[in-house]
Amino acid sequence: MTKKPGDYRLIHGGGKTGLARAERVLYLAVLLLVMFLLFQAGYHWISGWILSYRVQMEVAEPGKLRQSLETKGIITRNEKIVKAPREGVFFKKVSQGKRVGVGSEIGFLVAGDYNKLLEADSGKKIMKDRWYDYWRRIHISTSKAGVISYGVDGLEGYGPGNYPYFKLVREEDTGGSEIEKTKEGKESSSVEEQVIVEKGDPLFRVIDNWEWYFSVAICTDRGTTVATEEDVVIKFSFAPEREVTGEKIDKEVDEDEDKIYLTYRVNKDLHGFYQARSSRAHIYYKEYQGVKIPEKAILEDKEGVYVNRGGVVTYQPVETLYTRGDKAVVEGVEPYSMVISRPELVDEGERLE
Repeated sequence: MTKKPGDYRLIHGGGKTGLARAERVLYLAVLLLVMFLLFQAGYHWISGWILSYRVQMEVAEPGKLRQSLETKGIITRNEKIVKAPREGVFFKKVSQGKRVGVGSEIGFLVAGDYNKLLEADSGKKIMKDRWYDYWRRIHISTSKAGVISYGVDGLEGYGPGNYPYFKLVREEDTGGSEIEKTKEGKESSSVEEQVIVEKGDPLFRVIDNWEWYFSVAICTDRGTTVATEEDVVIKFSFAPEREVTGEKIDKEVDEDEDKIYLTYRVNKDLHGFYQARSSRAHIYYKEYQGVKIPEKAILEDKEGVYVNRGGVVTYQPVETLYTRGDKAVVEGVEPYSMVISRPELVDEGERLE
């Protein structure tokens, strides 16, 4: 007998409903457990990272710090003034600041009264700018090598054995330009092509550019320490990109003024030195070698630091050699150790990660 479609009906079975529910519960439990473990691991890692970030660890590197002072002093040089042998007009052939050798011609002097020379030339209808071709020239040369400078300031006679300590500006005076000429006597710094001169007037200076001197006045409390050093390093304000060595060659003590006067010899050609008579300078007189760390890393209650050793805060005693600004040079810390810059945030033995 053939059944028709309407004779069929759906029979609902029990299936695996209970088993599926248990599997879902187990899956959710495992998932929650994994998420919990990940959270725990992440929390410890993140909290350790945040703590490490907050305590600001820095690498302790080998380095040095220099003890220095800033002061103002006077520069003197080995310099020779060449003067006019007669009155007349001096014509310059060498530019200011040029180094010349022995016997170099620096210019020539047309002897005689300038106005009378022009009057005599006017009758001959000679062009004014070439009038000197028709008059006797006195060639002016130099008997020593050095840098040419046109102008005097009255301190040319000072140098070895005679230093102008009386001209030193008091340390309390921080004013003045970085390059300052002390004007003494007649000033003739013109660099024009020709100059009218009288007999005995200075024509130019020949300056030894390999040896010159820097004289300073320092308060006794600081100067006593500085004066014990035979050699120092000097950085001048007119040439801040270079440092030079200064050899102490003179020392005087003024008890009335509570000053120590020192003079250093410099054997180096610095750009612009021949123009400077007064200059500010940094004098570095003592150097400390060791391991350089942040000054704030040193504990307040005892001389030591905290370092990160294998993720654990470890106390390390140190000896502080010198501090300047926010840096310190110490002994007792291994180079390239991780030093904790904010020790107040941790305790000895605490884990950082």
